[in-house]
Amino acid sequence: IVHLYRDQIVNDLQVQIENHIHDTTQFQVTVRRGFVKFKAYAKSVLEKDGIVHYSRSVLPSDVRRYLFEAFTKSFYPRVPFDSVPEKVFAAVLERDGEVRKWIRPPEGNVPIWYRGQSYNSDFLVETDAMKYMIEIKARNELSPKLDEVVRQKALAATRWCDAASAIQGAKPWQYKLIPDDVIEPTFAFSFILNQAARIA
Repeated sequence: IVHLYRDQIVNDLQVQIENHIHDTTQFQVTVRRGFVKFKAYAKSVLEKDGIVHYSRSVLPSDVRRYLFEAFTKSFYPRVPFDSVPEKVFAAVLERDGEVRKWIRPPEGNVPIWYRGQSYNSDFLVETDAMKYMIEIKARNELSPKLDEVVRQKALAATRWCDAASAIQGAKPWQYKLIPDDVIEPTFAFSFILNQAARIA
């Protein structure tokens, strides 16, 4: 009988265990150093036509093959992207008068940890009043239900922003989770921020 109903028994036990799990994780925030020194990018591109102007249109499947240049507000003059919405968002940042500077941080440069792994957001953006940590995600990862890994990263980043904002004399930080389908070249930075997903 146990062999015959093993799947149902295991599923029932799993539901019971998950319903009684209590998360007692505690977080400790420490400021180890005042500034993060960003490293240089390491990316291989074609010698001919591998570096192009950021306004150039590329196919979604080809965007990772290029380095995009001619940025003036970016910390790096040449920047790689993982998707077309990220590239379009960078163009919005360049054009928007509210944005002072921005960076697409190289992997492992931002000291945020979740579940024992490091987390690197897509963009860090500074305006006159605020600093933003921005992650761009596909709509299906945000709704109808927030993907659990995306949620865990967002919670870790939100905690980091809260801690960074609490430092005396620091500019306040906010974390924004942006759906990729609300990014258009003609939209203002503030409009795109207002379309951010809620993190429950």
